[in-house]
Amino acid sequence: MSARHAFALAFTFALGASAFAQSSPVPGGTREFGAQEVPRLPSAARQYAHARALKGRRVGASSSMKAVWAERAIAAYRAVRELHPEVPSLGAEAAFRAGMLLVATDRSELGLAEFGHAIALGDGTEFVARARLEIGHVHRRAERYTAALDAYLALAFSGASPRDCCDDAWLFAGDVWNASGEATNAVRAWRNVAHGARDPCARVAAFDRLAKKQLAIDDLDGAAELLNECIRSVGEAALERTEQGDRARRALANMHVVDELPRRIAARWHATRGKIGEEKALTTLFRVSPHAR
Repeated sequence: MSARHAFALAFTFALGASAFAQSSPVPGGTREFGAQEVPRLPSAARQYAHARALKGRRVGASSSMKAVWAERAIAAYRAVRELHPEVPSLGAEAAFRAGMLLVATDRSELGLAEFGHAIALGDGTEFVARARLEIGHVHRRAERYTAALDAYLALAFSGASPRDCCDDAWLFAGDVWNASGEATNAVRAWRNVAHGARDPCARVAAFDRLAKKQLAIDDLDGAAELLNECIRSVGEAALERTEQGDRARRALANMHVVDELPRRIAARWHATRGKIGEEKALTTLFRVSPHAR
């Protein structure tokens, strides 16, 4: 190799090493978290930013690489509270993000521990409420209904929690009661959200659950009345040319009752017309339902 070629190779290598150093965290040593090494960065904010950047690498990655970046991000998020306990609020947020990644990668039980850290560290932050909600979801999906209700109701009755989180807690508490055969409590919880939630989408979700209960007992009149009540409740918000308006319109369009009610009406019409004739069928198709009042 000539001296000119050797110099060019050395110069190219130096440029590559310099670029790598500029794009990588400047470590103050490393710590192992599970099987992952995480650099110790000089502040909690930089430690959190490093974890967030690793999580961002999952976007557009192949399935195998998504798993790799998820592992690295989880370890990096855990490092925030371990390496920088002086900023508990950021440790709480990082623990919540780690928990969400664990749930997303089918490790919900490990996610519970991270949500627990978020609650312990997050006093005065939104992540206490959000972690409680996610704990409820994990237990609900696993059909541990008592534990799910404990989490949801602790959130619902917490005076310090964000209103939207409390509304979600009542909504899903209703789901748990419904799955447990406690229909009265379920309906009460859903009505609480339908008539009192601040977020129009939460109201739509609650009305849809109530209408599905009526469809389940073939009360088409009650389901129709609930659908009308829902439209009256969120119609103004759905007309807004805002992000909230867009969300409300999508929620209305995606309601189960919007799809199912016309099918059930058509089925009843055909069945009734065949038995008593078209004229009487028209007068008996709908009746005022006591459940809709």
